[in-house]
Amino acid sequence: MKRRSMCLVAGALALSSLVASSSDAALITNGDFQTGPAAGQSFAPASTAITGWTVIGGGGVERFNGNFGFPTWNVQLNPSPTAAFGGVRQTTNLITEVGVVYQIDIDFGARAEGADRGAKAVLTFGGQTFTLTDFTGTNNTSVYTHYTLLTAPAASTSTLFSVVAASPYVDAATTWKGVIDNVVVVAVPEPVSLGLLAVGGLTMLRPRRSVRA
Repeated sequence: MKRRSMCLVAGALALSSLVASSSDAALITNGDFQTGPAAGQSFAPASTAITGWTVIGGGGVERFNGNFGFPTWNVQLNPSPTAAFGGVRQTTNLITEVGVVYQIDIDFGARAEGADRGAKAVLTFGGQTFTLTDFTGTNNTSVYTHYTLLTAPAASTSTLFSVVAASPYVDAATTWKGVIDNVVVVAVPEPVSLGLLAVGGLTMLRPRRSVRA
C-alpha cells in the first residue's frame, strides 16, 4: 500500500530530518489502536473502550482491522460531512515542558467507499493545532498521508492530545470519514531540539511518496 508523506513544522522549527534518529519514551498509549474490542464496532462519545483513548465530539468513531483498503488496525472518525464530528483524545495527561521540542507522527487517510473521497481533521497538542487533509488516490484507493509535525509549546500545559474530524475538505458530497493510525508523540532530546530552535522563522512542507509494506 502506498503512503504519502508530509513534514510540517510549527512556529520557528525546521530541519525535521535531524530528529529521525531521536529516541525518547513515547507519550501516547496504544497509538496503533491494536488493543481494544473486536473490529468493526462503533463507539459513542465518552466511550473508553479503545484502550488509552476517549471518544469525543458528537459523531463517534469506528475501529477496523484491514478494512476499506487500510492495513492493520485503525480508527475512523465519524462523520466528516455533518456538524457531529467524531474524534478521540488520549486519556493520559500529557504535560508539556517549555523549551522542549515534540515530534508528532500520524497516518491520516480518507476512507474510499464507492467514490473518490476527501477527509479533514484537526489535531491538537500542547495548545497548538494542526490541520490534516487527505484525498483518496487514483481509482478510488485508500492511501494514508503520513504527517510528521514538530512543535515547541510556549507554556507548560496539560492539554491532552486529540484529533477530531473537521468541516468538509472539498464539499459535503465528496467528504467522508477520516482514518487515523500509527500515532506517536516523543520529546526530542537535546542537543537536537536546540538545533531546531536555532533555525528560526522557517516553515517547511515537504511531500514525498513511499511504499508501505
